[in-house]
Amino acid sequence: SWQGGPVAGQRNFFSVDAAGDQALAATPDWLALSRDGGASWTSVPLPPFANTISSVVLSPGAMWIVTRTGVFTSGDNGASWQHVFVGAPAQNLTTLRYDADAQRLLGITASGEIYACSDGRRWLRTADPGFHLRSVSVAGGRLLGITSFRGIVAQPEAEAHTQRASGGSQR
Repeated sequence: SWQGGPVAGQRNFFSVDAAGDQALAATPDWLALSRDGGASWTSVPLPPFANTISSVVLSPGAMWIVTRTGVFTSGDNGASWQHVFVGAPAQNLTTLRYDADAQRLLGITASGEIYACSDGRRWLRTADPGFHLRSVSVAGGRLLGITSFRGIVAQPEAEAHTQRASGGSQR
């Protein structure tokens, strides 16, 4: 049977991510970290200029939050935060996912371009599906995206194969 309930009086959770024994969970305006598989939770300070958390992501060595004002990352459990911009001209990411198989982060800009990053700093444009995407995931090495009104779109197999073989971005 499942067990649980409020954490530090918070009940309105809508995003959680886990990696090993760590878990990161968020309400729209509160963030909590567990280092023991969810047995206990610690409040994490938010960036002062971030508003309304929409999702959380854990990657090796960092936590990430997606907000209305973009993506923020912290490598020191929220003691300091960095606002993440990608591309030229610089753009905010609107969605983020960690691809554990390829050990990379995948982010989507408002225009729908997909960027990838393996070190948390250097983002490369990976794909531009030509659709506004709400989220991205990976299945069988191919990128899958959820669109606003057209359902699910999939990266062509040949493009996914070329991308895996080159290990880099496609423009």
